[in-house]
Order: sequence, then C-alpha cells, then structure tokens
Amino acid sequence: MQFFSVKDDAISLPKGAWAKSHRINVQWRGRNIISLSQGEYRAYLFPVYTPAGFAVTTESPVDHPHHNSLWIGADH
Repeated sequence: MQFFSVKDDAISLPKGAWAKSHRINVQWRGRNIISLSQGEYRAYLFPVYTPAGFAVTTESPVDHPHHNSLWIGADH
C-alpha cells in the first residue's frame, strides 16, 4: 500500500461561492486512478481511469444531471 495516496480535490472558487460536491482523489504512484465524489444526490466514482491514464467515465449527461458516472448504493 506504500504507492497509494488519498487527497482532497482542491476546488478553486471565487470568494463567497461554494461547491455542490466534494471529491477525494485516489492516486497510485502519483497518478490519479479514481475519485470518490459526494454529489448533491449520491456518492459516485468519477473520474475512473484506465491503467494508461485515460478517463473512461463522464460526470453526467446534460439531459440527466442526476445520473452521475458510477453510482454507489448506500442508505444515508
């Protein structure tokens, strides 16, 4: 586990603004491999990367903003 790290995603926003979600990045040897996002509706995984470093998910489609990437089912 020595090569893994977990970091908060710093969101740069103007003074007085707030983000609707919170994101934690999981890295392996300094490369992002997946991120856990806590959105307005549910927790979900976005982005998800291939071993080569390509993102294979989108956050949400324009016509269904509540359909976020890979969902995580949880009670609360």
